[in-house]
Amino acid sequence: MGTVDKKDWKEGDKNLLSPSEMIGRVYVFKDVWDFRVIPAGWYPNEEK
Repeated sequence: MGTVDKKDWKEGDKNLLSPSEMIGRVYVFKDVWDFRVIPAGWYPNEEK
């Protein structure tokens, strides 16, 4: 989805903005990143 400015988030949290107004103030993310957790430890060179 995206993110909003702190001021806009606070207004939305206090129900001062309608959902459609809030959606109009959202900054949409450009990319989606998928992170993979690799447990710490020693691994052979071929498993990097």
